[in-house]
Amino acid sequence: MLKEILLDRNSLSGQLIPAIAKLQQLAKLTISKNNISGQLPQEMGSLKDLEVLDFNQNCFNGSIPEALGNLSQLFYLDASKNQLTGSIFPGISTLLNLLTLDFLFK
Repeated sequence: MLKEILLDRNSLSGQLIPAIAKLQQLAKLTISKNNISGQLPQEMGSLKDLEVLDFNQNCFNGSIPEALGNLSQLFYLDASKNQLTGSIFPGISTLLNLLTLDFLFK
């Protein structure tokens, strides 16, 4: 069972596909400092064991999916330095374990 994906600084490009949601026991996803673009898949909200989500310094656009409010185990979220738009998703208030939140813009 895959628990961690650590792909920081790998010159990755393309988009994060909705099939990421099939990794149901994933606890840590760090894909920062790449060139990944597109929108974050709504399906990521089904990763119930996810504790760390770090996708800073990429080219993601659009807004952060409301479904991320389902990630009740999440304690670290870094979405900084992307091309995100919109407001902070309302479900953020349900993330009671969240200790670190970074939405810093470029």
